[in-house]
Amino acid sequence: AELTPKAPAIAPSGKPLASARPFKPIVALKPSLTEWKGEIVEAPGETGIDLPAEFGRGAEAGGAMKHPSPGKAVSIGRPLPSGPARWRISGAEPRGIGGDPLMSIADALIRGNRTGKLDLIFLVDSSGTMRPHILRVAFKLLRMAERIKGAGIELEVGVLRFNRIEREDLFETIGPTGNIEEVKRFLLSIRCLGDERARDALMEAFKRVRLRRGTDRAFVLVTDERMKGKSKIELVIEKAKAEGVRVYVLGVEDEQQFRLARETGGIWFPIAEPY
Repeated sequence: AELTPKAPAIAPSGKPLASARPFKPIVALKPSLTEWKGEIVEAPGETGIDLPAEFGRGAEAGGAMKHPSPGKAVSIGRPLPSGPARWRISGAEPRGIGGDPLMSIADALIRGNRTGKLDLIFLVDSSGTMRPHILRVAFKLLRMAERIKGAGIELEVGVLRFNRIEREDLFETIGPTGNIEEVKRFLLSIRCLGDERARDALMEAFKRVRLRRGTDRAFVLVTDERMKGKSKIELVIEKAKAEGVRVYVLGVEDEQQFRLARETGGIWFPIAEPY
């Protein structure tokens, strides 16, 4: 299947478009030979790039950009009729690139919201190496919540933290609640040690976290390890779909994480990048 980058955050006209993570392709437009630098995010579906009207019929767009996976380069270009350009990329994943993942997730949740309400649950790996990543989430949480609430969405946030010590899976939850400061304090209090089983944690979240009826629902999985556990990834995805939960991932290069985000309507981001 062919997938397409989403529209740039700012069109050449200066008109804001859908939010996107910073990315720096160069589009060379012929015969005018004008260059335009924009921002693109890879995501399923075909989305137009807003081109100035003066380029008109017969212009051509061409360019090259690097896929987020090392060593995978993609060249793109095709003749353009008048109107928006279409960029098509074969084999791309719905992956966010660069920028601020949590703010990008907030923007995606705003764009996709259908109910005016949102239950947002963070599934936080609290194994031994995760403390810096949890702190980043905690310190970004208020800003993320303000952005979502500023769009007129009734937001409740929760956390399920998970780790594994001496072959015992440990879970602790808070919320969902409208008290975002309380959730932040919970995140800051998390002690990190042991191992983790992310697939099992996702299944546990469906049991433990009480989501409201008639709301948009999203999980954000935060982990620095590949997914493992007794539960099969197919079962996790099936359950997420049945519960109407989109799963976003701040994670590592892992085909299971890519698949989880893709098949539930979320986006995968690399946890190693600063945010």
